[in-house]
Amino acid sequence: MIPSMLEDKADRLESFVKSKLIEGHGLVLSFVDSATGKPFRADEFGPAVDRMRHPPALNTEDFGSYFAYENCGMATGAWLASQVCRYVVTGDEEALASARSAAAALFALYEKSQLVADGFFSKFHEGKISREISSDQCVYAMWALDRYSALASADEKTAIARMAGGMARFWWDRGYKHPYRERDFEWQWPLNRFPPLLWMAWTHTGDGKFLEEYHRLARLPEVRELPPFQQSTRALWRSSQPDGEAHWPFKAANAGQGGLSLEPLLCLNAPHRDLWLSQLEETLVSALPDVRADGLGRGHFVYREDTGEIHDVEVPRHASGHPNPVWEAKYYISSARTGAMPCLYARALMAGECHLPSLGLAEKAWEILGKIDLPDMREKIDPLGHLPDNQKWMTRCLSGDAVVNWIWAYWLGQQQLHPRS
Repeated sequence: MIPSMLEDKADRLESFVKSKLIEGHGLVLSFVDSATGKPFRADEFGPAVDRMRHPPALNTEDFGSYFAYENCGMATGAWLASQVCRYVVTGDEEALASARSAAAALFALYEKSQLVADGFFSKFHEGKISREISSDQCVYAMWALDRYSALASADEKTAIARMAGGMARFWWDRGYKHPYRERDFEWQWPLNRFPPLLWMAWTHTGDGKFLEEYHRLARLPEVRELPPFQQSTRALWRSSQPDGEAHWPFKAANAGQGGLSLEPLLCLNAPHRDLWLSQLEETLVSALPDVRADGLGRGHFVYREDTGEIHDVEVPRHASGHPNPVWEAKYYISSARTGAMPCLYARALMAGECHLPSLGLAEKAWEILGKIDLPDMREKIDPLGHLPDNQKWMTRCLSGDAVVNWIWAYWLGQQQLHPRS
């Protein structure tokens, strides 16, 4: 794919973000109805909806609001990062204005979140601060603000330091534990997520305690070893298959998230660089077979290590006909594709190019960007109708995360091709 051929698509997708995805508070919506470009209505979700994706802590039946705002912190961070890249490449004042607006939305969301706890960063839902939080939302927002800090005013830099220190301290004080969705207990979040938050807290506040905790985490075995959802699955899934074959679950999304966690540490030359670099390579390379020749993400499949051949498989099903188990298997149904997650993966590949130039990651990223367009950026594409009833809504669910990550990947690539002096 020739990058210059994607300019019109990039302009079109940016127009879609500005006209359809940025809501009244300046945040980027994470999911909209692909047919209308608007959030789903509350009455469109009946008892068949997959309620495992609906946190009971929100105490609402408005699934439309929930799905629209589920990842708005992440999506707004990705949009901010994309506009910073665009400004660096082009010097376009419109890009700088978009970046300032996105940063202001994140600052406002953080300040409102302090009503829950110091350092809290809420999953926002149509004007309502919830008690839901996730570590990936924090990393996305903070990494985008770190990239923006070079362009920020003095007051904005103060706000960035306040957020960086507050978020890192929130998680640190709680031993990196917090309930999540249906887990109403103090769930242990993967510790690999937190070194970048601690490192950015150190760089923006200068508080040496964050640096000490960063080094402590980096020495822990559970941080030095990639967690199972980021490791290569060749060994993890081999036991259920004949010799030489291995199950691979859909990993491009995990590679995107894992790459995001590692990128701040690599770009900012944080200590333990060799460790982070080896993890980045494993995370990105192990997910390469997850993307089909048409650019869409695969479902569940088997990989033959001796020949490199891939063939799709179906997962076991309950007597009811639903996959077993529903919560995990919905990502692995082989006939169901996704155009959303490859966009996050493309961004991770593009970011990894400067750290692992011999692997040709940018070439693969440009290929994905060339093949995926707005109609593809749905959570699920199910031509054979194999999704169970409570997941069919996902075929209408256009991912705002995918759109802004596509744009972010595009401008990261342009920045590599045309660095400004």
